[in-house]
Amino acid sequence: MAMEKISILLVSDNLFLRRGLRQVLSEQGGFQGEESSTAEEAFSKVKDLPPHGVIIDADLPPPGGLALAARIRKYFPVIFTITLTSRDDDEELYNAIRAGCAAHLRKSIAAEELIATVHKAYRGEYPINEVMSTRPRVASRILDQFQSFALTAGQGLGDLIVPLNPREVEILQYVAQGNTNKRIALRLGLKEQSIKNYVSGILRKLAANDRAHAVFLALKHGWLKVS
Repeated sequence: MAMEKISILLVSDNLFLRRGLRQVLSEQGGFQGEESSTAEEAFSKVKDLPPHGVIIDADLPPPGGLALAARIRKYFPVIFTITLTSRDDDEELYNAIRAGCAAHLRKSIAAEELIATVHKAYRGEYPINEVMSTRPRVASRILDQFQSFALTAGQGLGDLIVPLNPREVEILQYVAQGNTNKRIALRLGLKEQSIKNYVSGILRKLAANDRAHAVFLALKHGWLKVS
């Protein structure tokens, strides 16, 4: 039986960008591509198709690509979104994370990296979280937001038993600071695969969707402290 092709909707008012992406994804990635030139047309296609994921030009005319990503996330949470940008901007990255994007990439990204990112997003991963290790200002804002949610959502919860062992709490603390698995491994003197195994165990114990969700849950229940 043939494997199902990953279907991607490409959204940009730039015809050359759409066609270029479609060619790369089809010929090199083996994906099935559709196109839209406006946010409204794209949202209609998301409802009608629907695709597995949507790659969105962040530079779409107002209300913009990030607004479209947030709208898709709200009404179709199983569909992943990836935004493409021409800027290296912390504010835009922060808003992409808030919009629920799986990744926020430069338009100049290499074809191989784009294809690899699409595969990660299709598997339910959020490569955008890895960027926070090199963008401390963005990581700080996200953690501040998590902490604010925690203070509100955690009122009246009382003392709860921490389901994580001390090593897992330590690793999750590093994750909360935006460290990658490789960096955590170097700091703790462990193998990167060991850190991956720890993180997988943490996600399983907390029933978390991804690393950011695990941090939120731990902050919510007071198991982590943001320094």
